[in-house]
Amino acid sequence: MIKAKNNYWARMLFDFYIARLLQKNFSHFYLLNNFPVLDSNDSIILTPNHFSWWDGFFIDWILQHETKYQIKLMMLQEQLKQYWFFKYVGAFSIEPGNPASIKETIDYTRSLLNNEGNGIIIYPQGKLEPYEKRPMQLKEGIKLISKQKDNTAIIPVGFKIHYSEEKNPSILCRFGEPLLAKIIVKDFSLFTEAFINNLNLIDASVWKLNFVKDYFSK
Repeated sequence: MIKAKNNYWARMLFDFYIARLLQKNFSHFYLLNNFPVLDSNDSIILTPNHFSWWDGFFIDWILQHETKYQIKLMMLQEQLKQYWFFKYVGAFSIEPGNPASIKETIDYTRSLLNNEGNGIIIYPQGKLEPYEKRPMQLKEGIKLISKQKDNTAIIPVGFKIHYSEEKNPSILCRFGEPLLAKIIVKDFSLFTEAFINNLNLIDASVWKLNFVKDYFSK
């Protein structure tokens, strides 16, 4: 597997690149609710939906602005080999068709979660799917990572690209309620329900567009 190798200068360059890229292509970046309040001893697994090429940039932006966690992102190995720069800003790999690689990635991920203040990003859909797709079948690999991680909070994160009267669309982001890892291990359906419910609440918010902040507001 490919492990993350955080680099200060790579992060500075990446943050500059993302800011310019997002503000050029989107009119607003709305945060619909606040980041959940967590115990300071918690490590976290963030689980965004995966519906567009932009998804990695969305989650990176929001977490750099809303948390002080040291965040790592799980990517498919073939993608990380292609976009090798990402390993220097916290990406590590998984190779689904290779059992030995899967075990190594799970062990590596668990070791990261052993340290409080660490966070992992995992896309539970496992692949790109249309935002509107229902029903939704989520991968249960999170259960393997979460075993014996009682102080790990699993947080659904939803993004939506919303078109309105402006030339460029807006980004909407909402955090779901955290679930303890031990609960997910016992009943994965609770996570699936929370994940989909968070997306439904984003859809409901479009009509009123109540938000905590707009990151692109002057």
